[in-house]
Amino acid sequence: MKDQKKKKNLIVMIIVFAVVSFFTMLGIVLGGAKADSLGEIQSSDSVLSHVTESTETVKIEICNNNFAGGNTAFDIGSGVELTLENCKIVGSTSGAIYVKDGGVLNLINCEFNDCVFSDGNGAAINASSSTVKVYNSSFNNCSAYRGGAIYVSNGSEVKLSGETTIDNCSAYAGGGVYVSDDGSYTTKFELNDNSIISNCDASLNGGAIFASNGKVTVNGGEILSNTAVNGGAVFSLSAIITIDGGEHIGNVATENGGFLNQSGAKVTISGGYFCGDNIVGAVNGGFIYSYDADLTINNNAQISDFVSTYGAIYVTLDTKMSVEGGLIKGCKASSGGAIYVSDSRSSVVMSGGIFNSCSANSASGLGGSVFNQGTFKMTGGTIQGDGGEEPMVQAYRGGAIYNNAGTVDIEGGSFCANVASYSGGAIYNNNGTLNLKGGSFHYNYATSYAGAIWNERGTIVISGTNFKANMTVSGNGNGGAFY
Repeated sequence: MKDQKKKKNLIVMIIVFAVVSFFTMLGIVLGGAKADSLGEIQSSDSVLSHVTESTETVKIEICNNNFAGGNTAFDIGSGVELTLENCKIVGSTSGAIYVKDGGVLNLINCEFNDCVFSDGNGAAINASSSTVKVYNSSFNNCSAYRGGAIYVSNGSEVKLSGETTIDNCSAYAGGGVYVSDDGSYTTKFELNDNSIISNCDASLNGGAIFASNGKVTVNGGEILSNTAVNGGAVFSLSAIITIDGGEHIGNVATENGGFLNQSGAKVTISGGYFCGDNIVGAVNGGFIYSYDADLTINNNAQISDFVSTYGAIYVTLDTKMSVEGGLIKGCKASSGGAIYVSDSRSSVVMSGGIFNSCSANSASGLGGSVFNQGTFKMTGGTIQGDGGEEPMVQAYRGGAIYNNAGTVDIEGGSFCANVASYSGGAIYNNNGTLNLKGGSFHYNYATSYAGAIWNERGTIVISGTNFKANMTVSGNGNGGAFY
């Protein structure tokens, strides 16, 4: 047994010496490898390494090297942890790094430039059943069919941190990143610290990120000036999206969801600054388009200056939306400046937060803040105009809400200084149901009729609601509070 062990150790030493000598000739540092579990390392067609399975963890460090052109530079399998530091990969043509089967990849201060994988996934990184941590690295001008820079699948976890950037990357779907999961929600992508995804484009969905199932978490960083047909920044297909912070500005879609397009599952936005920069963008949902899904906005989320045809947030086909906090300010649409509820199967519950100076900015605009054809329930929060000496007109009818054959329940909250250029300074109820069981209406006004509420062929029930100083500009007899 002792002789066999000595013989085995001698063979391993010879193998390790040969491998180290190979890397030394290429000017590459190899550190931390366990001699008895090194596995197989071969030179690839491109530059260097193919690292296959190992029974124990192999740790390899490669520093201060450039890799140019060719096929996959690194293929990392089970039991291998590869760390690249201060390295540059340029012009890879079939996916620069493939991490699979429990492999681990750490990138520190690395660059990926001009990588292309026209008919494949992830021009820079393809992670399958693996872990990838990226710190202070950059991905520039990369393109693929799915995930211009990074493709994440099969239970992988990918985290971007430090000052990592993905810039000017493109794909059919997921201009920067594509997340694919089987519905177990074990595939995860995180954007942290001061990391940025910017100027990326998808020819169809998800300018910055496309997520099919899986989980995407944005704890910080920035998502800037990305474009797509649907979901200028993020497209979610039954994924769980959580956004807690960061600044996200100037993302544009030509059809649905200037920032985010959501179909199924759940999106929670509890922090962050989101600005549309007054760019005329999506037809439906300058900020969010939500289809058959759960959507929650709360805490410190700040949403401003989105411009669309229908709603900064467009809610449709069984979507359940909850507004628990946050601020939606200065958003504009032809109808429903802040929220457009498109159908009887969808609903919005507002228990907190503020809608400030949102407007339906067409000549016959309906619902400065909310256009409702489903159910809108308000138990708290505030819907208000700008309150200036020359206040901004928020809509032609329904300065705050236009209820079009839907149901509006007001149980709390306040309507203050909302303005309609024709009628219904706060609410215009058109053939719908309006239940007023609480809340307050102060200083709302309309130019012609109904300073607070106009009712046309609808049903109104009122109990316990406070009205104060609502008025019409055209004079007495036109309904200071009601018409």
